[in-house]
Amino acid sequence: MKPTQRNPSPETTLSVDSAPPPDPQRDTLFDTDDAADQSNRIWLQCIEQLRSETESSELSNWILPLFCEIGKNRVWLGAPNRYIVEHVTQHHLDSIQNNLRDLMGDPGIKVSVQIAGSDELRVIAKEKATPKRAGTRGRTSDSVVEQAQMDLFRLERQGQFQAVPIAPQNEFPTLLTRLPIFVPGRARKQKAQIDEDFAIPFQTSWGTGRKFGPPLTVYDEDTLIALGRLRQNMLIGQPSKMPYPVSKLYAKEDQDEVHVHVVYCMLSDVQAMCGTSVGGRNNKLRLESIKRLAATKIEFNKETQEKVGHSGTTIDLLHVKWDVYEENAIFYIQFSPIMATWLETAYTYVDWNLRRKLSSDVAKAVHRFLSGQPAAYNIFTKKLQATVGHFGPYKHFMADLREAMTQLKEEGWLKEYQIQGNGRKSPHKLIISRK
Repeated sequence: MKPTQRNPSPETTLSVDSAPPPDPQRDTLFDTDDAADQSNRIWLQCIEQLRSETESSELSNWILPLFCEIGKNRVWLGAPNRYIVEHVTQHHLDSIQNNLRDLMGDPGIKVSVQIAGSDELRVIAKEKATPKRAGTRGRTSDSVVEQAQMDLFRLERQGQFQAVPIAPQNEFPTLLTRLPIFVPGRARKQKAQIDEDFAIPFQTSWGTGRKFGPPLTVYDEDTLIALGRLRQNMLIGQPSKMPYPVSKLYAKEDQDEVHVHVVYCMLSDVQAMCGTSVGGRNNKLRLESIKRLAATKIEFNKETQEKVGHSGTTIDLLHVKWDVYEENAIFYIQFSPIMATWLETAYTYVDWNLRRKLSSDVAKAVHRFLSGQPAAYNIFTKKLQATVGHFGPYKHFMADLREAMTQLKEEGWLKEYQIQGNGRKSPHKLIISRK
C-alpha cells in the first residue's frame, strides 16, 4: 500500500478569476449566505497575498486546488489528494495561517489541511464546530492529538525518519486470520492451553508457533482492527530513530531501514470506531485491551519463514505509548515492521461494517477466518473450531456456527452454505460460496 508520488492533474487547478461563485442554497457553518460569501472572499484575498510570496507553479499546483471553509477560530482546507495535503503542510501551511490570521484579525486562528471536496469539507467543518468537552488537562481532544502530530512532524523535519500519509481501509494480515490467537469466548478458558513457558502453542496448516503474553479474545481483535483503521502515516528510517525504537533484527539483511505504521488517537476515537459508548467501565476495558495487545509476542517456527521474513523469530504486534487523562487517554500506536509489511503486501479485507453487526464471538471469528480464504471453500468443522481457537464443547461450537452462517447469509456476505455429514460416521464439513 505504499503511495506512489505523482503530480496533481492540471484539471484540478483553479484560477482565482474563475473560482465558482458561492451557492446561496448551501448549508454553511453559520447557516447564512453572508458567512459563505465571507469565507470565499477571505480565501481569495489570502490567495492574492500568497501570489506575491509564492512561485506561480507552486501556487497553481498546490494552493489553488484547495477548498476553504472558515469557522470560529478555525479554518479547514480541503485537498483532492494526500500528496497536496503533505506538500501544503510541509511548505505552505505557516504562510497560509499567518495571512489568514492577519486578514481575520485573529492571531489564534488555526488552519488544518485534509483530503476533502467542497461539500465534504462543509460537513466536516460543521461537525467539528461543536465544542468538545475538555477532559484532557484543560485541552480538547483535538488539540491534544494535533500537538502530538506536530511533534511527529517536528521529528521528521529533524531527519529522524520519512513520514508518508496512508489511507487504511479494511486490511488485516492474512496470516492472523488463520491463527487461533483471538479466541471467541472468555479469556479464562485459555488457561488450560498454557505451556511451561506460560505461552499458548498453536499448530495449523498456515503457521506453527506460540503466543506469549496475556490471553486475547475477539474483543481484543476488534481493538486491533479498529487501531489499524485509524492508522495515519508510514514512517521509514533507521530502527533506532523511530518514535518507539525497534530492534535492528526487524531490518532485512540487505537493508538498513525499516518502516512502521503509526497513529496518534484518543481512547474515545477507538471507542467510536468500535461503536462502543465512551466512559466508565467501557473505557477501562478498552484501555486494558490496548495494553494486552502491546504485551503480546508471537513466536513463529522456521516453516513460517516465507511469511515473516526470518527463519524463526518472535514478533510484536504493536508498540504503545499512552498518557491517561481524567476521562480519556491519548495513544501513540506503532505497528511493528512485520505487521506493517503484512498490512501492505499480505493482507485480507475484513468487512468492518459487517463485523460490527455480527451477534456472537464465534460469528466474528469465523467471518474473519473465511475472509482470508477463497470465495468457494470447504473445511471440516473440527479443524475450523481449532483454527479459530474455540476451546468449548464441540456441540456448542456447532450451534454457534449454524447461527453465524445464517446471519452471514442474511447479511448478504455468503451466497450459499451447507454443513455436510452427521458428525458421527461422516464428519461435519462446512461448504461455502461467497458473493
